[in-house]
Amino acid sequence: MHLFICFFVWATVISLMVWRICQIAKQGINYVHNLHKIPCSKCVYFTGNYHLKCTVHPIKALSEEAIDCRDFEFCSHRRDRSKSHYCKT
Repeated sequence: MHLFICFFVWATVISLMVWRICQIAKQGINYVHNLHKIPCSKCVYFTGNYHLKCTVHPIKALSEEAIDCRDFEFCSHRRDRSKSHYCKT
């Protein structure tokens, strides 16, 4: 009887640990998926400069607040980072 109770307790603990790890992994995947919605790197106003990331909204740039940026303009040209960080349209 004692062995059965001990097994049940350990099985419950292991099950809860696995459930929690799965829950944390799911939250992490959702968070990363949300970060991929940030459009800054594809915007005309994105500079790529650490000090001034965006000329319009420098504080919101590359953050979750920038996901629905009203000033976003798609940069259709591919950037060559060795020459310039600005999109030339």
